[in-house]
Amino acid sequence: EPGLDPIFPNLTIVENENQKQIELNNLTFFIKNEQKLLTNEQSIYYNVLTNNIDKTILNLKCDNNDYTLLINDIKTTKKYNKNKKELTYKIDIKSNVNNYECDLDLQKENNIKKLKEISNKEIQTKINELINITKENNYDFLGIQNYAYKHAKKTNLQDIKIKVLINTEINSIGEIRKWKKK
Repeated sequence: EPGLDPIFPNLTIVENENQKQIELNNLTFFIKNEQKLLTNEQSIYYNVLTNNIDKTILNLKCDNNDYTLLINDIKTTKKYNKNKKELTYKIDIKSNVNNYECDLDLQKENNIKKLKEISNKEIQTKINELINITKENNYDFLGIQNYAYKHAKKTNLQDIKIKVLINTEINSIGEIRKWKKK
C-alpha cells in the first residue's frame, strides 16, 4: 500500500537576550537528502487540505490590493472517483473580512458575493500550487496516492486528477467602513 510521505515541522534555534529558544517555522520535507521548505502560507494550506486546522488567517488579494479573511471554521472533505481517477477536495470556510483595502464597496450585497468568488478563486489557486509541489517532486506529503489507493487499489500520483471546490461564507465585514471609491 502506498504510504503518506513524511513532512516535518522546521525547527530553528533563535537566541534572544542570551537565551536560546526553539521556534517552529513552517513545514519541511526531504528528497534525497535535500531539504525542501514550504512557506508559511503553503504550510497553512497544507493544514487546510489535511483538515488539521479550525481557525487561521488568510491574506488574500483583490484588484491589486489586500484583505484578510479571519477563518472561524474550516472543513475539508475528500472523495475519490475511481472511474475518472479523480480526487475532489471540498473545502467549506466560514469567515469574517478584516484589513480590507480593496475597491469593492462591501455595503452592497452583490459586492460581498463578488468578494466570496474572489476568495474562492484565490484560495483554490494557492491550494493548486501546493498540490503541484507534491506532484512536481513526486513526493506525496498530502496523502493523495494513499487515499486513492484505498478506493482503487492501483494508483500513480501523476495519474490522479485533482479538483478543488471552495465555498467561502463571509459572515461579517466587521467595522470595515473605508472603501476606495472609483
